Amino acid sequence: MKMKPSDYKALKELIIAHPQEIQNLGDFDNLILWDQLWCIPPFKRIQWFDRGIYRYLNDNHITTALRHIKWELENEIPKER
Repeated sequence: MKMKPSDYKALKELIIAHPQEIQNLGDFDNLILWDQLWCIPPFKRIQWFDRGIYRYLNDNHITTALRHIKWELENEIPKER
């Protein structure tokens, strides 16, 4: 993945803080992933993009990161209490 670890971590934290139901919808999967990103409140989302994301990434790189975050969240092992 081309995204810097710090930008990936920030994106993942935003998505965790603003959860939406993400479903596998075949051809619509990318749309759903990007909808998840756009559900983040504008001020927080713009702060993330203002980190210079598009200086070194394109939409395909962001989609890859969103897919990876989705996979991580779906396969997260619950913490023991």
